[in-house]
Amino acid sequence: MLRFGWDGRRVQNLSNKILLNAVKEFSPLKLRIGGSLQDKVIYGVDPQQPCTPFVKKKSEMFGFSQGCLPMHRWDELNGFFKKAGAVIIFGLNALNGRVHLPGGSLGGPWNSTNAASFIHYTVNKGYTIHGWELGE
Repeated sequence: MLRFGWDGRRVQNLSNKILLNAVKEFSPLKLRIGGSLQDKVIYGVDPQQPCTPFVKKKSEMFGFSQGCLPMHRWDELNGFFKKAGAVIIFGLNALNGRVHLPGGSLGGPWNSTNAASFIHYTVNKGYTIHGWELGE
């Protein structure tokens, strides 16, 4: 499994020729970007808001704090996807704005504002996303 990591720590060097050629060999490879932490990510589309990385926190859901996907990293990833000929399916944050209720469930409406801004950013940059996923 290829893990890109929301904060870029899993795959640092997207210009690695071995990695690029490996993904190209499976072209058109469909890459699903998401997973458990997709529900804890904020997209760094607002330059006025801090974009802080995930931090390990055992007391938090999935063992991590909320974290941010910086747009410079999203730009780097999309450059890699284009060079590799990969088809992207991206999982959006489906829990933003929802609150924890007694018993462990979640309530309240989804706040889609940050996800909508992220989608607009992606479209305005001309990035091709094969599909958007909401929830796992």
